[in-house]
Amino acid sequence: MNTRRAIGILRWLLPGLALMLVPVATAGQSLEERRDEYRAALRDYEAAIANRELVANRFYVLLDSLSAARTTGDEGVIDDLEGRVRSSSLSLQSDDAVVEEMAEALQEARVALLGVLDQRLDSLQFVAVTATDPVRRREAGIEIASLRAQYSAVEVEDLQDILNADRVSPFGITWEPRDTPATLQAKAELLQSKAQEIDVEIATVDQALERYRRAVELDRIASDARSTIDRFGDTQVPVRGGTTGARGEQGIVADTTGVDLESLPPQEAIFRLERHRVQLVFLRDQVLRRAQEFLDRIRGARGLGGER
Repeated sequence: MNTRRAIGILRWLLPGLALMLVPVATAGQSLEERRDEYRAALRDYEAAIANRELVANRFYVLLDSLSAARTTGDEGVIDDLEGRVRSSSLSLQSDDAVVEEMAEALQEARVALLGVLDQRLDSLQFVAVTATDPVRRREAGIEIASLRAQYSAVEVEDLQDILNADRVSPFGITWEPRDTPATLQAKAELLQSKAQEIDVEIATVDQALERYRRAVELDRIASDARSTIDRFGDTQVPVRGGTTGARGEQGIVADTTGVDLESLPPQEAIFRLERHRVQLVFLRDQVLRRAQEFLDRIRGARGLGGER
């Protein structure tokens, strides 16, 4: 917690100083900076993807041409195209590395933005819940709804990354009759490392669940704060994509088959994350059981006088 925010909260705790909190309507500079960094990272990532697609298209065209040339048997053309294919392949590998680098930078920017957004929402939530002035509570509620709407797409990208993450199945690691205790130990350790990776994924899911559960509560607080004096004017906040109102005002989707993640209310996101977490825990436990099977085989082999 920074000094300015701490002073603001202390002022709220003193009688008679309720209106001296940090201004509600102006977002902190750090939020603006993080938003700009995120937008820049998103532009860089999209540019890297677009460039990679161009190079990939040229690569596949060259492959088709090479295949046609081999059919005709024109050695001169074949040699030329093989050289161009090799060169294009190297370019594609380089572009893949750039895309990966930009994706990592975008993820870092997204996490940083969500982090500072959480801090900002902490301050607004405090105002919306504790302010005795109904106008101030309404202002806090409106800004909470506005920030929730503006950054819902950022939250959804995080949700998409979590739910759609590629993972290699560890069950290709199997026992073979020629495995020595040392080989079995290596396989068990590899499986244990896979289980640790899944634990990291579970922790990421837990963080997302905390954010979405908090979103439900923030939507309720914002709605309560704004409803106190809605007669003073319209409190609808524009949402990306042309809809209006905060996400919390949408109903839970009864049948979400084929529904775009971006259209999901927080309650449905929570349901999907909880289901995903159950699957991850089940997978991790299976991996650890497989690792234990290899360790048991080691003990069995040593018990029979095998390699020590």
